[in-house]
Amino acid sequence: FPFAAHPLFFVYIMAEPVKAQPGVPVVVAGSVNSVEPGKWSSGLYDCCEDPVLCIYALCCPHCALGHAIEAGSRGQESCCTVCCLAVLIDAVVGGLGPAVCICMKRPEFRKNNGNLPEGECSDCCGACCCQSCTIAQMMRHMKATNPGATGKCGM
Repeated sequence: FPFAAHPLFFVYIMAEPVKAQPGVPVVVAGSVNSVEPGKWSSGLYDCCEDPVLCIYALCCPHCALGHAIEAGSRGQESCCTVCCLAVLIDAVVGGLGPAVCICMKRPEFRKNNGNLPEGECSDCCGACCCQSCTIAQMMRHMKATNPGATGKCGM
C-alpha cells in the first residue's frame, strides 16, 4: 500500500468508524417500541404481517402457543409445560388442546402484557374460530413489544 508509509495510516485504520453524526439520535430498526400500552400490536387477522409466525402457529399450534405463553409470562411458565398440556388435552378431548389452553392462558397473557383489551369470552371465541390466528397474534405482540422475551427456542 502506498499509504502504509504515512505515519497516521495505522491510526486511521484502527480508529472507530463514524456511525452517526454527533448530536443526531440514531434509531435502529425494530428498537423503538411503537405499540401503545393497553393495545395489541396487531389485529387478530393480521397474519400477513409476519408470515413465518403465522405458518408456525398453523403447522405446530402446540409449540407456538407454548412459546407465546412463555414469552408473555417472562419465563414464569415453561414452553414445554404448555405444549405438553395442549397435547394431553388433545388426546383426551380430540383436537381441542390448543383452543382449551388459549381459553385458560390468554386472559393471564393479556393481564401480564399491559391489560390488553377483550375478555375471556372473546378469547375463547377466537380460539374456537381460528386458534392459529389467536396464537400468531400473541406471538406478534411479544415480538413487537419485547423482542428479547421470545422463549427458549425463539420466535
